[in-house]
Amino acid sequence: MPGNKRMLGVAILNVLKEYSDAEHPLKRNDIIALVQKHYNLHCDRKTVTDNIHGLQSMGYEIVSSRNPSGTYFAGRPFEESELRILIDDILFSPIISQPQARELIKKLISLGGQHFREKVPHIRNLSALPHGVNQQIFYTIDILSEAIHTQHKVSFTYNQYGTDFQLHPRREAPYLVSPYEMVTSAGKYYLLCNCEKYDNISHFRLDRITDIHIAEEPVRPVWDIPGFENGLNLPVRMAEDLYMYSGTTVNVTLETTPDMMNQLVDSFGDNFTVSEEKDGHILAFLHVNEQAMCYWILQHGTEVSVLQPKSLKQKVINAIQQMLSQYEEPGAEPAGLNVEETINDRLDREKQVQELNFEV
Repeated sequence: MPGNKRMLGVAILNVLKEYSDAEHPLKRNDIIALVQKHYNLHCDRKTVTDNIHGLQSMGYEIVSSRNPSGTYFAGRPFEESELRILIDDILFSPIISQPQARELIKKLISLGGQHFREKVPHIRNLSALPHGVNQQIFYTIDILSEAIHTQHKVSFTYNQYGTDFQLHPRREAPYLVSPYEMVTSAGKYYLLCNCEKYDNISHFRLDRITDIHIAEEPVRPVWDIPGFENGLNLPVRMAEDLYMYSGTTVNVTLETTPDMMNQLVDSFGDNFTVSEEKDGHILAFLHVNEQAMCYWILQHGTEVSVLQPKSLKQKVINAIQQMLSQYEEPGAEPAGLNVEETINDRLDREKQVQELNFEV
């Protein structure tokens, strides 16, 4: 059956959105053919021109000319490069389930039109990429957004993976927390909150939260938590809480080489300072979570050395010695690794550090 001609303007707009861009303008005959094919509407060149003028007068960004270049829709909310970033973030996200990722990518691709769709064939790899199993994550985000806005506590079940690769409750009783912010770190999505009976900020992975509900009880004000009297400074918090570890933050001095600047900036942004290079080495001064810093140092092995504080130095020593003991064969002679001696070789550097001002 013929389509409703009162919908012709909408049909023309949809055709321009789907099939045209600056590199692929449509001529009048192209528009007529596509409108007839997809909407079963018959029109002529004059009708198309009148409707395009009407759409332009309503504020739609449609570029049209009488020369051979034709007409195209120029009002897309995203550039192709912006869509590509958003699509790839979802495609490679380990926290979004595969069905949800597929649906979200489909929505984003539709914003780019037919010709953009041809430029992202890599989305076919979706089924082979690792994705989460928790299909409640978007609901969790909605509930948390509402709770943060209305300043109410939330209760939820917190889960962990079992050997069957499925989520299982960590404990029977639900958690009751005061939610403050949702943040991403290293590709993971976290809730920053306060748990009852504790005077700190806790972190929970959103993709491991299920059965969430808004409680009637109001949140505990963040400034009521020791150390957060001035509120939750999110940029500072993110810089200090590498890997989202809980615990104390400390002033750290590392000795390393200029070649490690890429890794330092990748991990800490510009939230640290460095000394001038001397004998091929630099000193980096940071204010970070101590446990997270220990983990970071272990990843980079001999490329960095802790000079301050002594507590962090001892954590690193203990971790290395514990790892070594796990690989020693029963009855075998000890490997003889003296970590303390290796670190003490840098005492001269440490004395120099004490003469420098610590600024972050």
